[in-house]
Amino acid sequence: MIIIGGLAGTSTHEKLKEFLTHPSIRYVSNPARFEQMCKTEEVSLCVSFYDSQTSLEIFRRLRQAKPVLNFILLADVSSFSKKFQKEADELNVFILDVESFIDLLRENYHTAGEERVERPQVEKHGRLVLVVSDKGGVGKTTFAVNLARYLALRGKRTAILDLEFEREGGGDVARVFGYFTRIEASASAKKAFATVEKFNNFVYTKYDDFNYLEKFLTKIEDNLYFLSIAAHEEQLMDYKRRTEQDPENNEIVEAIYYMLYHFDVVVVDTSPQIHELYLYLMRQADKIYYVLEPTAHIVDSTIARFEAYGKRMISLKNFALVVNKSRSERISDLEFLSIQTGIPERDIYQIPFLPNLQNPFDILSNAQGKKAFENIYAGLFPEEGKKVQTPNKRGGFFSIFRRNRR
Repeated sequence: MIIIGGLAGTSTHEKLKEFLTHPSIRYVSNPARFEQMCKTEEVSLCVSFYDSQTSLEIFRRLRQAKPVLNFILLADVSSFSKKFQKEADELNVFILDVESFIDLLRENYHTAGEERVERPQVEKHGRLVLVVSDKGGVGKTTFAVNLARYLALRGKRTAILDLEFEREGGGDVARVFGYFTRIEASASAKKAFATVEKFNNFVYTKYDDFNYLEKFLTKIEDNLYFLSIAAHEEQLMDYKRRTEQDPENNEIVEAIYYMLYHFDVVVVDTSPQIHELYLYLMRQADKIYYVLEPTAHIVDSTIARFEAYGKRMISLKNFALVVNKSRSERISDLEFLSIQTGIPERDIYQIPFLPNLQNPFDILSNAQGKKAFENIYAGLFPEEGKKVQTPNKRGGFFSIFRRNRR
């Protein structure tokens, strides 16, 4: 949410009027009330058009209370002394003229004069897919990105949602696609505004219009769209706290279901931590891919995590195991993993070890890698084809932890 403060009846107030009824924007004329709301409300951006000195004093006090809050002062920067500009820079206050700010509002928000259509209560169209793991560094995000890209190549309109609460400014999916959005102190006002507000504006809005939805998504290629929970640390903690309190009824769940009206598949990349929102989404998911690496403790750690899921009433019926960076193609290895974890062999997949991989997308250009995703696609859409059997070959990595478990 944005809070805008300034005196009513001024020329700036008149110019901003058309935006002040937006559900994600709050306007207040009293300076003390503005400061109090910025301090206590769930807000991502505070914008002031009070006189410059009053604005700076308010921002200075707010900076002490909320170190990561973003501030914009609407004014003509050329009218300020170098001393004032230095003070503003020290507080990370962005000075922006009102016309530029209005351009940003028009780019990111519907105005009061535009028609708003409430999202109809209809059944979801697409399939919800979660990608999870019990630790970082196992290739979870690389798998999620390649899965989304393969689905798009097969003609499925696909959205991949970066929902890592632990990464300020965007998780690993953002990095893979080159959209790392951490807010640095030296960022421009436009970058700060777009980064902080794009996800917020999306989850708080309910428009049944794909053309409008596209404003909040980044199109990577044909049929493939990307959205990140790009935010600073305070916002992420706020999302996390509120979704833990009510994982079923919150803006993020609303946003995901809204996406499912428009996409064939929504792939959600999660953090390794167990979170109430993830648990709720697991109960709603059509498929959950649990990514792991072939290490000596692979079975023990997987069983421990599955036991934790069981205590939270999470069924394993929609789970599939993805053994990433696999050096083995032995069917007996899959049998062993299936017996130990309770996941059927048909839902265990192996992504080959590719030592010369330079780009995460290169997996799909490799014949073995592409075959692995063909199998995964067949499992996700069984009505369209059958899983390709993997040949039985000698050798295998599972002998490592077979010995460890004796």
